[in-house]
Amino acid sequence: KLQAPGLPEAHSCCLSPRLARPSAMAPVPLSTDCKLVLPTNVIGRLIGRGGATIRELAHLTGCKITIPPRSAESSCANEPVGPEQGEEAPVSISVRSNAASIDAREISEVRCRRAARLLCEKRFSLEKALAKVDADMKDEKEAEDLAWQDREAKEAVGRVKQGCPEDCDDVDVLAALEEACGHEDSAVELLFGGYRAPVAAPQPAP
Repeated sequence: KLQAPGLPEAHSCCLSPRLARPSAMAPVPLSTDCKLVLPTNVIGRLIGRGGATIRELAHLTGCKITIPPRSAESSCANEPVGPEQGEEAPVSISVRSNAASIDAREISEVRCRRAARLLCEKRFSLEKALAKVDADMKDEKEAEDLAWQDREAKEAVGRVKQGCPEDCDDVDVLAALEEACGHEDSAVELLFGGYRAPVAAPQPAP
């Protein structure tokens, strides 16, 4: 269902194509996931015994994970980083997906980075880390889709109100849009023809 802010719910299946979010407009992953920087002392957990963990993570996410040699990483810092003198600088790890589309690459890389953080910083198992990441990303996408649909519904109501009778309110317009399966011109015709939002029957007193 779709609900514009302050308006009753409308069925998204009855809205116009312009209100159906194209798959290519999937939410862009958060910019905070653009880099994977981890403390040096947890890198071993990412690598795993004999490199087994990092290979499995790369396989499950479709990403190439590159950890720079310690000499290369340390040469990037002119002086020690951290509260204690001599503490090593964090390690900046490269995560790159070979997926065909930009959206698929973004999603794969974010999935890999987030799982690596949970694996190293929260000490999750790889299976648990990926399950948590997948659940979080699903929730984020659903929330973003709903917010996008709400904005589109509110804009559609505004466009229809410009051409409909003055006595029509937002509730009437949204109901007409749903009745017209999202076609704005048809919704205007319905409103000029006297269509108004159905009034709920009063509930009997207990």
